[in-house]
Amino acid sequence: MFAVARELGRDSNFYEIFRKMHVKKADGQFVDNKSQMIADLVEERVTAASQPVEGSMDLQPIDYDPIYLETIGGQKKQRVYDIGSKGVAFCSSSRASSSSITAAVDEAVKQRVMETNERTHLKDQQITLLKDEMQQMKEVNNEMKEMKNAMQQHMTNMQSQLAALMRQMEH
Repeated sequence: MFAVARELGRDSNFYEIFRKMHVKKADGQFVDNKSQMIADLVEERVTAASQPVEGSMDLQPIDYDPIYLETIGGQKKQRVYDIGSKGVAFCSSSRASSSSITAAVDEAVKQRVMETNERTHLKDQQITLLKDEMQQMKEVNNEMKEMKNAMQQHMTNMQSQLAALMRQMEH
């Protein structure tokens, strides 16, 4: 029996093993952004797959293993990565995901892609507006520099005229 299974008192699924291996004990945070992203995707897919079937109020039992496998891209070279030695055992007795889970997962992924594209578009618009504002500020700054130079030149001329007047008054 694996350590996670011993802790839970039952067989563990891939996602539980993944979390055990990729969450820091000290602060409960994921060890890196990739692990956090995988966990977020699995949670989204589980939520989508756990919705009641149309025409029924009953929730479908969730099998985390196929959802986890779809999220990480399946098995490669007869191993499931990111879950340690349990992945080797799984490859010889792989369970297939149901079509309802796959459809729900596909829909959740499509929704996330659409949301991401929308956020990207909004960010692009904000960047464009900021660039335009920055350009306007540069133009105002240049105008202010030109005005400063003109005022300095005018001040210099006035000082020269004042000095000339002072010399005339002395004679």
